[in-house]
Amino acid sequence: MSMGKKIKRYFAVEKKFFTRIKKAFGSEIVLYCVTGSLGRNDIIPGWSDIDILLVVENYSAALFKSTLNALDTNTSGIKIGLTFYSVAEFNNELFKDPKTYHSLKLINDGIFSPRIFRKDKIKLAVPKKSTIKIFDDIDFTKVLQELKKELIKGQRFNEIKVYKNITLLLKILMRRNGVYCLGYKNVFSEAPHVLKGFLLRFSSPEEILQSPHLKQQRFQIYIDFLNWLKK
Repeated sequence: MSMGKKIKRYFAVEKKFFTRIKKAFGSEIVLYCVTGSLGRNDIIPGWSDIDILLVVENYSAALFKSTLNALDTNTSGIKIGLTFYSVAEFNNELFKDPKTYHSLKLINDGIFSPRIFRKDKIKLAVPKKSTIKIFDDIDFTKVLQELKKELIKGQRFNEIKVYKNITLLLKILMRRNGVYCLGYKNVFSEAPHVLKGFLLRFSSPEEILQSPHLKQQRFQIYIDFLNWLKK
């Protein structure tokens, strides 16, 4: 399958999911927005997931069942990551996680375009910098622990998960320095210019996908990253 067809497959999978939930409880949907790499049209086939931000009027057993059915019918092998809220939760900033705050910023910046957005129900308020900092600090600790838990598995570690965690940590560190990065290429090209002493050279996601047999050789650079981080 060509690269172009692989990328089109992502869009087809997301469209199918959207069609199913819209048919099942469309009147309840207040916000539906594709985020992440698909939302930026920056897909890496075999690596990227499909990320969706969903807000509904209220929860019900039928809504959860319909959502599960829509997820279960996805046999593509492409993971769909769903972050969802009720209107009441979404309008209370304490319920939102860091990922949602950053998605809201990118919606406001025009990078993500919601399929459904009922402005009479919710407002996509731009998060305060102070709020993002608090959530970044919490998220940093959480992601760092996830990274170490994965690396402790040795030969069984999930390299994609490790790479994504490191990317998230670098994004947070660069935001502390006033630099907002999107996508892997942007993060790893900017990091040496923004972060003091960051001289590590990581393989790209595409290179990792093409050389799974070199996974153990790359393990050392992930340990080197932890040692750089503690300086």
